[in-house]
Amino acid sequence: MVVSAAYELQSFAAAILLGIAVGIIYDLVKSFRLVFEKNFIPDVLMWIISGSGAAIIWYTTAGGEIRWYMILGAFFSLVLYFLLLSRYVFLLFFFIVKKIYCFFNIILKLLLTPVKFLVKIVSVYIRAVNIKFFKKVEDDNEEEKACI
Repeated sequence: MVVSAAYELQSFAAAILLGIAVGIIYDLVKSFRLVFEKNFIPDVLMWIISGSGAAIIWYTTAGGEIRWYMILGAFFSLVLYFLLLSRYVFLLFFFIVKKIYCFFNIILKLLLTPVKFLVKIVSVYIRAVNIKFFKKVEDDNEEEKACI
């Protein structure tokens, strides 16, 4: 199979972009892990998305052939991304995810306030009914004991 230099360069550029995209996805997942509780689900999703993306990109650009320069291009672009840009992109993602989390947390509190109020009213009413009911039952029991 004869392959042109432009085809090889296109495959190499796609591998470089793939490495940068994997780094960006990793920073996004890392910001989610810090804002929410730490669990393995975002990590698994990150690896599934990254692996699927790599397979799709390499299949479409290189016809399924993986060459050594493509692996090196993806690896070194990922390393350069982590050395040069990762900290800034991570801080941006962390800021955005934290603000979105705070926004939805406020909305959730506003939506649950009437429910909490109703629960308090109902619990006070149930407590009052329980006190009267159990007092009546206790009084009835005391009368029966007195009769015996």
